[in-house]
Amino acid sequence: MSMKGVGLAIALACVLAYNGSVLATSGSGVTLSNKVVSAAVAIHAQTMANKLLLLEVGNDRTPVNIVNVHQTFAPGGYSGWHTHPGPGFVIVEQGTITIETTVGCFVDYPQGSVLFAVPGNILNASNRTGAPVVLDGYFFLPTFDPPGGNFRVDEPAQYGSCN
Repeated sequence: MSMKGVGLAIALACVLAYNGSVLATSGSGVTLSNKVVSAAVAIHAQTMANKLLLLEVGNDRTPVNIVNVHQTFAPGGYSGWHTHPGPGFVIVEQGTITIETTVGCFVDYPQGSVLFAVPGNILNASNRTGAPVVLDGYFFLPTFDPPGGNFRVDEPAQYGSCN
């Protein structure tokens, strides 16, 4: 490879490494605990129309891990942009959580709300109030070692118009 080719390869590697760190967004001010409720359960879990969670149970179904995730968001805390590799549901146990699917586009969910987590839907959850927010969720995730190690996938911030 010529010196020009080596220089180009190094520059490309630097750009890819830089972009990877800039694109992933981690959270702040969130206390998280998760535990595997059941590992390698024979359940097929899918979402339909982003509103319905369908669970099919039986011996011939794909094994999934059921993970319980309990989160406390301090005032000003946020999850960072992310998605989940499997469907689930989240209950707002205390306070009001704000969900952002596009930068600047917010929806507030008060205590008692139930949210469906749809694989591939990228979001940022935040606490824009002066009191803690507590969430409790159950996710049906592909099996992974260690079980529950695949709870979330960091994603880049989402830009566009509000729908």
